[in-house]
Amino acid sequence: MHKINFENKFTKEIIPNLKSEIIYKPQDFGFSTDACDTTRVKIGVVDSGAINSKNYKFSKSHSRRRSISFLEENSGVYDQTGHSTAVSGIIVGSGLGGLTGLAPHASMYFARCLDEENNGELSALMSSLLWCMIKKVDIVVISLGLRYKSRLLHDIIKKLYENNICIFASSGNDLGSTKDAEFPARFDEAFACGTGSSSSCSDRSSTKKKKYYLNLKNEKIMSLGLNDGFISFSGSSSVSPIVAGVACHIIESYKRKKAKYSVNDVYASLISSFSEKQQ
Repeated sequence: MHKINFENKFTKEIIPNLKSEIIYKPQDFGFSTDACDTTRVKIGVVDSGAINSKNYKFSKSHSRRRSISFLEENSGVYDQTGHSTAVSGIIVGSGLGGLTGLAPHASMYFARCLDEENNGELSALMSSLLWCMIKKVDIVVISLGLRYKSRLLHDIIKKLYENNICIFASSGNDLGSTKDAEFPARFDEAFACGTGSSSSCSDRSSTKKKKYYLNLKNEKIMSLGLNDGFISFSGSSSVSPIVAGVACHIIESYKRKKAKYSVNDVYASLISSFSEKQQ
């Protein structure tokens, strides 16, 4: 499973003097952060645990009780590496220290499948995804990947998709000789999120269904640091929460109108939104 690329760490006092490195905001896509305060969208982060930062305040919608660990050794539910904290901060940074996420009012669920070295077992990943499905989340964020294909993992991804759960998975930083995305991002049911020298997006069609993917220019993103301070980082692990944050507003707009939608409706709206942003 690939690791996030941490670049620098900053203290709270330095943040006000830094140029903002969050390059995507809800307003860029015609959304308001206030709108999500009444219609909650549920996001499951399958990663290294619950947010562990002094610059994040758990509220009722971000309850500590919505966290679980599937590690064989009982290491607790909280993030010990900074990976999940950085990923989640892009979505739900609560404004402490000047950093606000793309969807700060979303309801968060955390399933820990990575240990203190950001290593994990396939069984823990699959259990985390099934737990998210049981919790009836609207979105699953998977900022990790596997080089090999697993039929059991694909079956679970299909089940999430059939339950109208959007899956945003990082395609990987080191794609090897084949240049293909890692799993589960490579599965058709998942929205693949990656980086490149420039931004691009597509809804590539196959014989049976479309495959959605988005590559953003590999730039540093500011987010929450482990325990204290803030960090800037890059890589495909930072793209899946950006896409999920925008998707949160798309889903919220459907829910507010009590309108039905499919996973592909959300995916197609994302392609349209980011295409317009890049013009």
